Amino acid sequence: MLSQIPEDDVHFPTLTVRQTLEFALQCKTPKRNRKDIPQYHEMLARVFGISHVLDTLVGNSFIRGVSGGERKRISIVESLAANSSVVAWDNSTRGLDAASALDYTRSLRILTDTCGKATIVSLYQVSDSVFDLSDKVLLIDQGRMIFQGPSHLAKPYFESLGYECQERQTISDFLASVTSISERRFKSGWAVRTPKGSVELEKAFRQSQHFEQLQKSILNYETGLLDQGSDFGDGPASLLNNVSFKRAVRATKSRYVPRSSSFTISFPRQVYLCAKRQWWQLKGHPAPLYIKSISIVINALIIGSVSTCKLFSPKRPLKVAGLFLIINLFLVKFEC
Repeated sequence: MLSQIPEDDVHFPTLTVRQTLEFALQCKTPKRNRKDIPQYHEMLARVFGISHVLDTLVGNSFIRGVSGGERKRISIVESLAANSSVVAWDNSTRGLDAASALDYTRSLRILTDTCGKATIVSLYQVSDSVFDLSDKVLLIDQGRMIFQGPSHLAKPYFESLGYECQERQTISDFLASVTSISERRFKSGWAVRTPKGSVELEKAFRQSQHFEQLQKSILNYETGLLDQGSDFGDGPASLLNNVSFKRAVRATKSRYVPRSSSFTISFPRQVYLCAKRQWWQLKGHPAPLYIKSISIVINALIIGSVSTCKLFSPKRPLKVAGLFLIINLFLVKFEC
C-alpha cells in the first residue's frame, strides 16, 4: 500500500498528541490487538522524540500547541499506523529551520531502517547533512530523468560531464543548478562539449554506466520476486504465495469486516471512534461551543420577542412561518 503525505500537516488542533496517535492506531488495529495500543504509541513517541508533548494540544496557527518540527514527527507516527509499504512525502521540510529539518530527516531515516519501508521524499534547498541521509537521488528536468542512482555518485557524475560545483555550494543546490540556464557553471574548456538541456542530459544518462546499473537492479528485483513465487509467475509457487498474502492481510483485519473491504475495523467501530474524537475536540477547546450556544440563545430571544401577542392567530400564518424560517436559518448558521 502507498501513502502520500501532503506538504501541509493537517491535524485536528484541539486534540492532544496522545489522542491523535491513539485515534490513528485504533483505526488500524483489530480488537484482538487493541490492548497493546498504549504501549505502541508510548514506544513510538519515545523513538521520535515527542514523549514530552503527549498531553499537549497539536495546535495550529490560531491555537497554541506543539512546534512545527514536532507536528512533522506526529505525521510520521501517523503514517506508521497506516502500515504502508511505500510512503511519499511532499516537500515535508517546508517552514522548518535547518536544525529541525535535519532532525525530521533523521526521523525518516529511522522509519525507513527499522520498519523496512520505501520512503520517497521531495526536498528543496537542503543541507549536505540532510542530503547524506538519503540512499538514492532522482533528478528530473522537464519530465525527463537525467539521473537516478546512489546519492553519493550524483555529484561526481555531473562533474564528469563538465559541470562545476562552486565553493560553499551544497550538493542539492549544485544538482538543481544543472537544470537552470542562469545558475549552471562549466569547467574551463568544457562549455561546448558538455550536454545541456533535458534532452541531451537524458541521452547522456541513458548511455552511462549508472543507467546500466539501474536496469540490472530492476532486473534482479523482478527475478527475486519470480523466485519467491509472486504475481509475476504462473506456477504453483505463485498461487501459494498469493494465498499466503491474502491470509496475512486478512489476519490484520477485524473478523467483522467483509473480505472485500479495504478497512481494518468494522463500520460501527469507525462511527464510535469518530464520535469519540468529536467529544475529545469539544473537551480540548470548549470555547467555540460556549460562544455558539450563547449566540443561539440570544438570537432566539431577540427574534422571539418580535411578536409577543397573537403569535399563533389564524390571521397571521405568514408571520409565524417567517419566524420559524429565521430561527432555522440562525441555527444552521451557528452550526456550520
